[in-house]
Amino acid sequence: MCRTEACPVASVSQCHSIGCKQSIMRRCRYLAERSHFTSMNDESMNPHRVETLLVRLQPLGRTDPTLAPLLFLDFDGVLHPNGASCQSLFSRTSALTEVLDEHPELDVVISSSWRFHHAWEDLLALLPEALADRVSACTGAADPGKYQRYREVTSFARRHSGNGARFRPWRAIDDAQWEFPPGCSELIACDGALGVQVEQMEALRLWLDQLRSCRTAVSTLHPINRPDLVEVANRLLADASTPSVALLQRAFRIGQTEAIALLSNYLRSP
Repeated sequence: MCRTEACPVASVSQCHSIGCKQSIMRRCRYLAERSHFTSMNDESMNPHRVETLLVRLQPLGRTDPTLAPLLFLDFDGVLHPNGASCQSLFSRTSALTEVLDEHPELDVVISSSWRFHHAWEDLLALLPEALADRVSACTGAADPGKYQRYREVTSFARRHSGNGARFRPWRAIDDAQWEFPPGCSELIACDGALGVQVEQMEALRLWLDQLRSCRTAVSTLHPINRPDLVEVANRLLADASTPSVALLQRAFRIGQTEAIALLSNYLRSP
């Protein structure tokens, strides 16, 4: 608990570790009110993470954390094999942190059931520092029933998407495939006996690269030289789990410049 009497978020248990800087707290409160982040009275939010996210997004021309893609992270069967000894816990995190370093725009949310058994500050302390620094929140209360994990993560993504924005892009790395609908394109499934492997990291990296191409497309107006493709391209992109330049190139056998123009037009459309 914060010991600084003037701190506006004294209930955020880890704020003593960042010195309770008033400027950071004011920025976090502003984001909580304006950007659909968790209330600053909610201990599932990491105020230090919000500030560092703002810094990371500056080079990308983006200062609204509600635009950041989300990665929902399970622990058992992902960051370590199921049944791992205490010495082997979180033994598979290095491959993940390598991808996170390549993509500073990604926001990590804990979806593991560990959130029910450990306080927020204890969860962060358990993780390697390189991963803990990237975690912003937990998904929240359980939502029992069919496809429980899927409902929990989609509810979080919906709550934390900006006003008027498309549904916030997300992926979940999880070994409990039965907790997601069959064929869920957002699930990056792991073998719980092994934990996360190269295959899952390549799938995550591919998705993030596709999102990056979308940001490039929408950042600048591009002239369309093939207006005959606009309507069919829009339908294709609307049905795609992750619209991308590569998808358009494969579908229409067109160059990168024209694919970027079509993607830009789609992303800018109402």
